[in-house]
Amino acid sequence: MKSKKPLLAAAVALAAVFSAIAGEGDVLARFYGENVGKALRRIPSWVVPENAFVGLSNSDFEDESGATQKRIFDAYRDRSDWNVITYTLRCVPDLSSPEVQRRVAVAATRAKEMGIELLMDIDPRIMRNEFFARWPEDCLRLRQFEIVKPDADGTARFRAVEDFMQDHMCWGANCPYSGWREGRLVAVSAVKGKDLSTLRALAAEGLVCTSNSVSGIVRGLASGETLLAEVEFPLYGPDPYSPNLVPFTREMMLRYRKLGVQGAMRDEWGFMGPRKTVQEHRAFWYSKPFAEAYARISGGRDYGKDIMALALGVEGPEMYDAVSAYMRTIYEGCKITEEDFYAADKEYFGPDVYVAKHATWYTSLGLVNEYMHNGIDWWVAKRDWAQSDESCAVPVDTGMMRKFGTPLWMNEGYGPNPAHYAKSLWQYMLCGGRMVYHGIYGGNYLARYDTPSERKYHGQADILTVEGVRAEEISRLLPLMTRAQIDCPVAYVFGHERLVNWLDPAYRDWGEHIAHGLGGLGYYVDAFPASEIALGTISVDGEGRICVGGHRYEACVLHHLSDAERAAWCKVVDGRKLATRVFTDPAVEAVADYLVSRKAVRQTPLMETGLGGRRANRLPASDGTMILTDGTVVRVKGASPDLAGDAIAGTLSVGGANVEYAARGMFAARVEKGTITGIAGGEVVRIAAPGFKLELDVPADIALTKIGGEWHGVWQTPDLSAPVPAALLKITSRWVKLRGIEPPVKVGKQPCLP
Repeated sequence: MKSKKPLLAAAVALAAVFSAIAGEGDVLARFYGENVGKALRRIPSWVVPENAFVGLSNSDFEDESGATQKRIFDAYRDRSDWNVITYTLRCVPDLSSPEVQRRVAVAATRAKEMGIELLMDIDPRIMRNEFFARWPEDCLRLRQFEIVKPDADGTARFRAVEDFMQDHMCWGANCPYSGWREGRLVAVSAVKGKDLSTLRALAAEGLVCTSNSVSGIVRGLASGETLLAEVEFPLYGPDPYSPNLVPFTREMMLRYRKLGVQGAMRDEWGFMGPRKTVQEHRAFWYSKPFAEAYARISGGRDYGKDIMALALGVEGPEMYDAVSAYMRTIYEGCKITEEDFYAADKEYFGPDVYVAKHATWYTSLGLVNEYMHNGIDWWVAKRDWAQSDESCAVPVDTGMMRKFGTPLWMNEGYGPNPAHYAKSLWQYMLCGGRMVYHGIYGGNYLARYDTPSERKYHGQADILTVEGVRAEEISRLLPLMTRAQIDCPVAYVFGHERLVNWLDPAYRDWGEHIAHGLGGLGYYVDAFPASEIALGTISVDGEGRICVGGHRYEACVLHHLSDAERAAWCKVVDGRKLATRVFTDPAVEAVADYLVSRKAVRQTPLMETGLGGRRANRLPASDGTMILTDGTVVRVKGASPDLAGDAIAGTLSVGGANVEYAARGMFAARVEKGTITGIAGGEVVRIAAPGFKLELDVPADIALTKIGGEWHGVWQTPDLSAPVPAALLKITSRWVKLRGIEPPVKVGKQPCLP
């Protein structure tokens, strides 16, 4: 028997070479260094996360055998190559339930057998039962105000009704945040108009406190006075400022790690689903730690007095500062918990764990609910890949992508029919993103997917089809060839403080008309809140170019910055002459004219209304080209009803050279100094470039990239035992085989240029 020592030594040497090439962060060098010569069923999630989404529903508990949940996992095993399942609860039992933990342990075992990582939703909203059993007073509260005009005899009757509050973390449990405990009266006072100096305390008679209302009668109001009643409703949701919340979240992570899950995720974290009274500034978040945080952030202001004044509608500079401090308190509370969640995930599950799901909720920067939910913390709620949900504007996605340093962004969504995905999948790809398909909630839910007419909405069931899987397989080839991002020539910095301050004329205006106006001309922007300036996200390099994450911008737009944000900006610029042109609240045409003069990168225009008909997420057509920051040019065509993409053939001008190609759905090429250094494409049959030629009798999904001057490639095949085609071996022997599925139609040799 031959000794294995030479082979081991060679492997060690090869690993050392790749380590030297890669440095600390070159994902592709590491991937090829670890996998050349291997046949992979799935890509490691640290290379490209392919995210399925499953919920444990009440119907799953009706079946002791676990057959309904098994059916879901069988679907992933047999019909898909997802490498991650984010697992949440839509059921009455919460994370503390032994029955939930037993089923999660079974699911984690099944996922591991298939080579899929199971990431558990460790969210305080689905571990409320144990949390409040241990810390019953650590709930978030609402301080709600009612203003009542008295009768002629000075008597006023008040009734404060708690808004019904819930979000997606309540549905399965049928357990909203509101209606938990009795409300209580905090105070009743008489006041003249909006003048707090006239405030005088009164007493209430006939007080009735229920789980959703507080009512009573107040007598003795004088002429010209109105009644101000302040009540408090405890919510069945943890206070984000509770000192016990972060340690308890970590405790639950460790508990579920013992059950075999391979990571933790958290979706749309924030303050409890705000509704009308909060949106109208008649009710405010309250807890003792929240009030203390407000005092610290505001420089010592009295929270109780300030919210009373805001409820009365008092305006002026002091109240403007009070609103800013209130919104900052919401933002900081979410920021603290999100930062620790990310750190704990890495600490407990390892540096390669994929920290999944998004901070965005309603996702439009113009919606009040989003401000009151998380204060727009999206950029500080760090994730391993920039992620959003449903209708997020592309400039916001690319801005998070730039800050987080990921090669693409992800948006989770769902639509009314399969044709929606046939279009959106390619639209996302063409503006640097990828679609994550909405979840399957329980085995019975998956069964309903078998009959399209019974579906509530569409999601993973559509992408579990052969055509859907093929489209995903084609899309994942690009980040196996390059880790470069879509090239956006404009940094767009919008005022965070003014955006969320309802006493500011710029309230709810993040400058969508500018961001979308430039995108509609093909000049993409990366959007950042001005709060990121002080955090060091935006910098100026030695040549005077404004940068984020090493990406240099041709132009920068400042929109509605506050005085404090402008001061932070001036500190970053530090009086230097900038090579990047800075515009303040400009007309779209002025910025566009400058970009034309600079011959700035131009992408396929953002022209079409996005997901679900929502304008917030304007997208390009599904037929066009995209340019990445390393010069890679990507051709995408998925305009037909065929989810797996259209046949494409033609010539790309890349790095000063012409590259001829024939493929399906997507083709990408990179040329450096006249030499082709990267290729990726679906069902490729022909490539011709200076010094490079490839002809294939059988179409092949391939990704090729040069590392250390040598070609390394991925060949995607339904038969992992098949030998790498001879034509590919002529290019290099350094191949990774990756399992794909058989294309739905035998397309044969596709059209090529003469």
